[in-house]
Amino acid sequence: MKNVIGLIVITIISFSCRRANEVSIRFMNSKCKQVIANVVMVDTVVSDSSLVKVDDDNLQKLLPDIEDATQWNVYFLGRRKLGKLRTFTLLLSNGENKSIRFVIVKGRKPMGNFEIAGNSQSEGYSYKSTGYITNDSTVITRKLLLLQTDEPESADANDSIITVYRLKPDGTYKIISSDTTAVKPAFVSPDDAEYSDEVFYYNGSSPASWAIAGITNPKAFKDFYMSFRNIVKLNDKDQIANYINFPLGTIKDEESFIKNYDKIFTPAVRNAVLSQKIRQLFRDQRGVMIGDNMIWFKEINKEYRIVTLNQK
Repeated sequence: MKNVIGLIVITIISFSCRRANEVSIRFMNSKCKQVIANVVMVDTVVSDSSLVKVDDDNLQKLLPDIEDATQWNVYFLGRRKLGKLRTFTLLLSNGENKSIRFVIVKGRKPMGNFEIAGNSQSEGYSYKSTGYITNDSTVITRKLLLLQTDEPESADANDSIITVYRLKPDGTYKIISSDTTAVKPAFVSPDDAEYSDEVFYYNGSSPASWAIAGITNPKAFKDFYMSFRNIVKLNDKDQIANYINFPLGTIKDEESFIKNYDKIFTPAVRNAVLSQKIRQLFRDQRGVMIGDNMIWFKEINKEYRIVTLNQK
């Protein structure tokens, strides 16, 4: 009797996992695959054979704009929510070439897709890209491009390009791109010196613990701040507004902030954000301080928000 019950349970689980990649999206089952982590790399995909295969019918719905998509082996990696949207993450595998793509879904309808990570080797060039997902509606990718050229000093060789994708509530997204001459890299190894806290702040004072500052995950905050610096570098006022706890002083709401952005986010404020060292983040019961009492961040409902902004 136990064997019969076990066989029934295995059959049900196998069926639900088989249906998990179908674009009658209601069959998506979180027990089949875990939610995608914040950092997405092709190196983390251990075995293609252990993943759920996407059949050709669903492939046409999920990746309609990918030419010859059926020539690739496509697998379902997982899903996650970004704001009110859902994203399905797919692995396209063809020999040594791999591409991990985000499929943006609104309701049950796939709205679009883009590459978040991947690697490829071809005649004349190779590349490797990594994706970082922020807490809200932003995805930042970094692509390292190596051109095989006889001129090693070529300006195009060994290029590094950072692309910022911002997902909109309607399921579309806008792209802000820049190379590393304009944007500092968003990816730092956790054991990098930049991530190691210094005992003393630049003025000789000693910061309190992250727990006293109300930060439950110090590394997650540091990852967030790396992406926040890039957004400030790009002057994306709409995105910056998402990280403000309104009302903020005399700033009542997002519309007021965007309208008066240049007066609020002055060159001094922007410089404080861009020059702030991660290892020199000061903390006390008020939160995490940026610059010399210029900006204070707090963790509110597991999200990071600016609660104080002192202009100079």
